[in-house]
Amino acid sequence: GGLIYNHWFERIELVQPSRISKINTALQIGLALLAVIGAAWPASLPDNLMFFATRLVLATTVITFIDYAWVWSRRAQQVGIKKQHMKSPK
Repeated sequence: GGLIYNHWFERIELVQPSRISKINTALQIGLALLAVIGAAWPASLPDNLMFFATRLVLATTVITFIDYAWVWSRRAQQVGIKKQHMKSPK
């Protein structure tokens, strides 16, 4: 998405991650750690923990996608398409 935005709208120098994105990243790291622990010591984790952890990461990933799509599509509407990409009248 960032490559398309840079090409069609404006150059982005620095993007600040959203709060939900930071939460999502932390949950993804936690899920990876749970997967490693579960593989090394299967009996050490509660039965449903991986099920709920994966669903939580899925939910925050979808919410993060929607958040970024909403924020950047609104920004693109405000900025407008770069002039070199606008079609000239024939």
